[in-house]
Amino acid sequence: MRRFAVDRLGGPGDRLPVSPEVAHHLVDVCRARPGQAIVVFDGAGHQARAVVRELGPPVVVEQQSATSRAAPEVALWALVAVVKGNAMEHALRMGTEAGVTHFLPCLTARTVPKGDRHDRWQRVVQGAAAQCGRADVPTLFPLAPLDEHVTRLPPELTRFVAAPGAVRAGASGPAAFAIGPEGGWAPAELASLLDAGWQPLGLGSWVLRADTAVAVAAAMLASSE
Repeated sequence: MRRFAVDRLGGPGDRLPVSPEVAHHLVDVCRARPGQAIVVFDGAGHQARAVVRELGPPVVVEQQSATSRAAPEVALWALVAVVKGNAMEHALRMGTEAGVTHFLPCLTARTVPKGDRHDRWQRVVQGAAAQCGRADVPTLFPLAPLDEHVTRLPPELTRFVAAPGAVRAGASGPAAFAIGPEGGWAPAELASLLDAGWQPLGLGSWVLRADTAVAVAAAMLASSE
């Protein structure tokens, strides 16, 4: 069943207007018709069954069920060095599917700056959340230097940094992990994180692309919570 975002949910029988962007996707792209069953979600972790009532403008859907929750139960923060081409979008998409709740795109010593594509990345995260069945949308922070993002992390997080040759690890609660760029961490960056108490995290025997590493690390830490 197709899923669409709404600004808010209510209760059974409530009529819910949708944004022009979602209305375009619902009517023009998906060719929805009155009476069609859909799922609506509020981006904060709640969803409900609904039906299309009016094709508008404005488009109106009617909520049919009580709300339920469909979101990760434990916070998982991903500090991701910006990578080239479409790899950053792949990292955001796969990380969302694997359970990341917060993305912090980072500039590192070996990152080639390409500008902040926050609006595009936000749409990727929103689309991935809708497609994979989540009713929440991960928080996406603006692009910033690695050390600046480190200061944003809540103190209760167990922290991991992907490092070649390290052993696999797990988390028993809220966690953060950091993935370096294609060229790997600069020695000073890795040393600084380890000196600050970050635990080295192994991602297996093989060399992974940066976007694949995000998915593997997220799946590994989310499944161990």
